[in-house]
Amino acid sequence: MAFQLKRRGVTKEEERLIYRKYHRLLKKKNIDINKVICELFISLIYLYFDNPKRKLYKIFFPVIMANFMELGSINSVIKEYKEKKKLYSESYTCRILRQLDENDGLEISRIFREILFKILKKNGFKNNGCCIAIDITAKPFYGNKRFLMVKGTKKKAGTNFAIHYLTASIVEEGIRFNLLCIPINALTSIPRKVKAMMSEIENTVRIKILFLDRWFGNRDYCRILKLFKYKFVMPITKNDKLKDLKFQIKKQSKIRNGEYTLSEFNYTFYENEPKEYQENVKLLALHEDNKVFFFITNINNFRTSQLKETLCGF
Repeated sequence: MAFQLKRRGVTKEEERLIYRKYHRLLKKKNIDINKVICELFISLIYLYFDNPKRKLYKIFFPVIMANFMELGSINSVIKEYKEKKKLYSESYTCRILRQLDENDGLEISRIFREILFKILKKNGFKNNGCCIAIDITAKPFYGNKRFLMVKGTKKKAGTNFAIHYLTASIVEEGIRFNLLCIPINALTSIPRKVKAMMSEIENTVRIKILFLDRWFGNRDYCRILKLFKYKFVMPITKNDKLKDLKFQIKKQSKIRNGEYTLSEFNYTFYENEPKEYQENVKLLALHEDNKVFFFITNINNFRTSQLKETLCGF
């Protein structure tokens, strides 16, 4: 067979050698950091697969480009670049990719993060806890809708279909660093993926606070996060109860331009159901610029100014 995964992973000696190489590169002045980081990832792929680089390039180029092109499929990339890049046929490329274990990519990214953060720690990074943002990102899709990874979504950029990703990033002082990006489809159990993602993140950095988007603002995810004892903040979709609360806040709270008020309430999911179905959280109402924004959290004893700064991150 022309393309075969190594029987073993990356050895400690190989890991040390690659760490030293890229530690030296990143210490140089006037370097293109993005280019070096990409080279690190490619170098790990070369270590994992027992094949000449030319063959690796021909296999993985369509996969990488499919994530950048609007058509968003391996087939479309091969059609466009086959002659210019001398790529393999679609049937051969897909047949080889299907033979790869789905955990291979996760293992490569795991060692990538391990080496990269080892370099960061050597250069002064202190793992005292990071703010982590978890989102579901939808990339518009214009190809064949029968593609397994395609899901329906709100109309965006002229299409109602998209490829969805579960992403986790470090967000500190205006800087965003992607840690994980996991594709999800209509059959994916997202709660299970979120739990797995938490474990992966904890192997890299300690989680100080989790920021999640509005999609996660429900009872089930609050329970999952409380079970793992994570502090979290996330927006919540307005229901009739919150719309009425918004009206009351705007009516009773008169503020000038540049000012804001922050109110705290107790909030119960499924409050009309038996207690075993309920979940209690803290509800925060931020009134600013004649608008009211609602967030749920399990964080106590936040200074008002600190909390306001945190919520503005959304």
